[in-house]
Amino acid sequence: MLDQTIRIDLELPRELFVKGRESSQRAKMEALKRLAATFYADGSLSLGKAAELAKVSKQEIADFLATCNIPLNYDVNELEDDLATIAAMWPTMFNNVLGVNCDVTAISSKDLTIARKVKQSLTEKIPLYEVRLFGSRARGQASADSDLDLYLETGPLSREQRRLISEVAWEIGFANDVVISPLVVSQGEASNGAFSVSTLCRAIKAEGISV
Repeated sequence: MLDQTIRIDLELPRELFVKGRESSQRAKMEALKRLAATFYADGSLSLGKAAELAKVSKQEIADFLATCNIPLNYDVNELEDDLATIAAMWPTMFNNVLGVNCDVTAISSKDLTIARKVKQSLTEKIPLYEVRLFGSRARGQASADSDLDLYLETGPLSREQRRLISEVAWEIGFANDVVISPLVVSQGEASNGAFSVSTLCRAIKAEGISV
């Protein structure tokens, strides 16, 4: 979570948001993403902090930055964070090879309930084939500020369906005071694409808890 915050109430012209057709909730989400993108572009926020400010996943804020023609700045701190994440995943991967399963009892019942709410909200609205809770919360090693990482394996998605995933994750996360980070991967990519042979994929399959 952001260490210190201040509250700023703004009144913005509705015309700024897709010619005024957006709902108030969507307009608020759009405004947060634009604000986060501005601070990211001038170096005030890292990608992770920008995603936290916008209340979306790193993947979505990265996609939004691309639409704004803002290049990603992959700094040393983010590299160290990613290396630490991979290092934390390796023991679980080795345990899986040895036939040791992840300890489901170590997972918070609240985290499982939140993950199931996301699944229930998306089922029948998108082609959803698999949902897994992974990362520090799946290992029972999460801190109060840890994201809730969800792996979503889907069929082909429209832009509106991708937006729905982000909205559901944000709304349920906001209601439960946690940042939900959905990792959306197509079934084809998970089965035969580059992702299927990646370290991240192996870690998710090894440690991820099916929801």
